[in-house]
Amino acid sequence: MGAAILDENEPDKVKYRTKSYLLGPAKDYEMVGDVPNVIFPCAALHDIKEDKLAIYYGAEDTVVAMAFGKLSEVVQYTKDNSL
Repeated sequence: MGAAILDENEPDKVKYRTKSYLLGPAKDYEMVGDVPNVIFPCAALHDIKEDKLAIYYGAEDTVVAMAFGKLSEVVQYTKDNSL
């Protein structure tokens, strides 16, 4: 899974897009299934005041998982590691 930051006024324009992945399969339950070594991002929730990010993702067609991070760090990483 990667990340992108779009222009606020023209959301069809991509300002930043990560070169490398933010999240990829690493655990057994993410690497064994109908399609091996794949995760499926589904949704993200954020709390700007608390600087929190929660990402829901499917893992190998059998489970739904969550990853947590700081929104500010994901934004900075996306800007610093953009194509």
